[in-house]
Amino acid sequence: MENRTTFLDFIGSVMKTFGICVCMLILLTVLANEGMFETSTLFTFGNEGISVIVLLQFLLAAFITRCLVVIFTSSYMIRILPLTARLILMPLSIILCLGIAIYFFDWFPSGNLLPWILFVVSFLICFGISVAVTLLRNKKENDKLKQALDQMK
Repeated sequence: MENRTTFLDFIGSVMKTFGICVCMLILLTVLANEGMFETSTLFTFGNEGISVIVLLQFLLAAFITRCLVVIFTSSYMIRILPLTARLILMPLSIILCLGIAIYFFDWFPSGNLLPWILFVVSFLICFGISVAVTLLRNKKENDKLKQALDQMK
């Protein structure tokens, strides 16, 4: 059974990703110290707010991220790449795209190693949680389908 993503589903997932990113950005803005305000374009207004440019950059990043997810979960990619390869290549491609955005938009200093390490660690934690939730949801759906099939026999 093929699960097709509609345009509205895609836009909804982009907006969910964007919303989570904005919530994290708000939290960072509230918790940021004065040094962060001076070194990052994310905090142009300090703890007074988030610039429209930064919000548009995050929206673009959410769009690109969701495009990569759609590509890696497409029926074509499922046919040509094993699950393990997709689970490795998808986060690597997302990290690469976000790394380019971080560098291009100057979200934090490219010469400072600590923010990059924290970015990769936080991404991998979020990705791990996402994979765990997805696997649990798939297992639950498979159990329901198996139970329904057993009842039909």
